[in-house]
Amino acid sequence: MLPEVDLCLLRSNLRALASTPYFNQQVASYSEHLCSAIDHALTEAPKLSELSLRRLSETVWQAYQYLAGSISSEAPYEVQYCLEAALREWAKKDCLITTGFTYGPLAYHFNGLDPWKEVKALVPSFSAQHFDRVLVLIGVPRLYRHKPIFCIPLFHELGHFVDRHVGVVAYIRLNALQQGGSFNQVTLPPLHWAEHFADLFAACYVGRSSTGLLEAVVPNAPANQTHPASKDRIDLVEKFVNGISDPRLTAFEIALKNLGAPALKIRHTVPNLTSAYNDVRPVDIKSAAELHGLFDAAWSYFSVNESKPVSPMTNVAMSVEQFERTVNDLTEKSIRNYSTKEMWKAHAAP
Repeated sequence: MLPEVDLCLLRSNLRALASTPYFNQQVASYSEHLCSAIDHALTEAPKLSELSLRRLSETVWQAYQYLAGSISSEAPYEVQYCLEAALREWAKKDCLITTGFTYGPLAYHFNGLDPWKEVKALVPSFSAQHFDRVLVLIGVPRLYRHKPIFCIPLFHELGHFVDRHVGVVAYIRLNALQQGGSFNQVTLPPLHWAEHFADLFAACYVGRSSTGLLEAVVPNAPANQTHPASKDRIDLVEKFVNGISDPRLTAFEIALKNLGAPALKIRHTVPNLTSAYNDVRPVDIKSAAELHGLFDAAWSYFSVNESKPVSPMTNVAMSVEQFERTVNDLTEKSIRNYSTKEMWKAHAAP
């Protein structure tokens, strides 16, 4: 397809997104700015190379996929709310978390593209008028969009964004080259450093549940070119949450301190949800720390009981499907109640 045709189609669909009456004004604003960039590019098309137009089309295509997933009525609003709360302390610029739907059981991902940066580079004559929002592109299996405890890996994917945004592994890699291949006497492939950081970032917010998927699905996966062995990843998270020293943890501490970034530390408090969930009621979340700790508590509640689930109300055996739905629904409702109260406070304040 000619890039001009695709850009026209994308512009039309982005404008439709911007007029969708679903809660996220930031998504609408980003979509409108992309439309303005497309308008300018099409006007200037004779002066732009076909390659630039094609790359612009490909960039907007990718942005559209995630923007559409975040503005629809199917968007995982509750999980996005928690991810935004986690990112707030780390973001150096205005960031917008978006979720694009995937169709595989383990198809979580972070897409490292910065669409707005690409747009500005490809159409340098376009004036962004100081708009410079970073779009965070995270993929989530569509099947899990309203299953918060199955969205826990998204904290790991957000960790990959924070790594690139802050420059953690880039700092470690540069200093390792200057020190003959190691940093703080630790030698790891750069991609292994990146996975460890993402694991630890997630553990800051959701504790041991951050490695729950690894333990459930691939506990014995060996190391490869892109990932450390599952056992090594789980072991490092265990050391972190238990306050046990490790040269890799020290290396991250040094890098973050020298970068002027926040420290890796426990940022969650695990709420006691057993009595509420046993009574089939959402738990009353009191703080942002409990909001994040809810994921760890809900994952534990589900994991302990999933093999032989029993109805908390009747003490009668129930199907795994019923139990899963109950736990995820209660978790989603607990997050929604907290977010509603917080937004009410923010808008009710003078």
